[in-house]
Amino acid sequence: MALSPYSPGRQSGPLITYAVSLTSCDSEAANPGNGNRHDSHLQGLSDGSRVLAHSIALAHENSKYSNYNFVAFVHSSAAESPCAEILSELGFSIKNVPTPVDVAEIQHDNLRESIVKNGCCGEKELIKFYSYTLLGSAVVVHLDIDVLIMKPLDDLFDGIISGAASAYFTKDYNLVNPGKSAGIQGGFFVVKPDSSVFARINEIVLTGTFTGGRGWMDSGVGMFWGGMTFQGLAAYYYEVESTTGVEVSRCEYNNMVDNPKTKEGVCRDGSAGGDCEDCRYVTPSSVHSCHFTICAKPWTCQDYFSDKQALCKDFHTKWFETRRDYEESVGTWDPSRYSGSKYGGFCKGGGAKNYIAIP
Repeated sequence: MALSPYSPGRQSGPLITYAVSLTSCDSEAANPGNGNRHDSHLQGLSDGSRVLAHSIALAHENSKYSNYNFVAFVHSSAAESPCAEILSELGFSIKNVPTPVDVAEIQHDNLRESIVKNGCCGEKELIKFYSYTLLGSAVVVHLDIDVLIMKPLDDLFDGIISGAASAYFTKDYNLVNPGKSAGIQGGFFVVKPDSSVFARINEIVLTGTFTGGRGWMDSGVGMFWGGMTFQGLAAYYYEVESTTGVEVSRCEYNNMVDNPKTKEGVCRDGSAGGDCEDCRYVTPSSVHSCHFTICAKPWTCQDYFSDKQALCKDFHTKWFETRRDYEESVGTWDPSRYSGSKYGGFCKGGGAKNYIAIP
């Protein structure tokens, strides 16, 4: 029987912590098809967290690292919310945290006035940087709820525990013009905890500059959606201030099935001659983790994908297979309940209204 999120592998050896962040909670949003962000509605949060945690448990059955746990950074504004309660009941250790800096103390006028409206979650998204404060862990893997782990991440753990790397990440080239500095994709961030890095990042926010034309510290980094918060700030730190962060293949890790080229055939990551890997056509078995962004969330029961997005169907199928394995392991699997026509019975049809939730 696979491990469930209720019983992570608390054994000997280096501790691997898997963290998620909750910046807000819409307690009225029980329907996963209501248009809310995946981290803000109850059903997507509940089912997504269960399947994510179970996929991690399955990966560790084939990993040399057996000691792992789950943490949820919950912004203080959502500390008493149903969303936080759900994560706690699923076995996540809840860390109620404030925004790491006092916005009123940010010295640069433009940054102070604009950061609260930047990206998905404003200044609250900075709580992802609390990953650096978990000093009892050898490695922290910060993930979005709509991620599925498909293979062990041992190569990355080795690089941090035994090698010279302090972080691994992928970049989101869809948000910038070809050749421009891209942000770190916020759904996949693997780091070595270090309180000095946490302090330095907070210092940058409080005393640094961010201008509309030059980004962080006139470096040109951060000129994209969410550039003032996690995506841009992490990219600035690992491009300008640290040489120990490593960008990994976004086809193998955090695969979003995105088109790597513009309409003109130019590689978004700046690769010359249009020579860039297309993550839409990789072999599913080569993927360590996928991220349901372009592919839509599994709990929306998306039942049609174009030929160029056929890999999305593979990923959705894998998510539902992992869900079934989870339900079998905790005793909620019931063939009479799951009699839908799609995805092994979990969807009565296409669209979020046809999703059958985990009891």
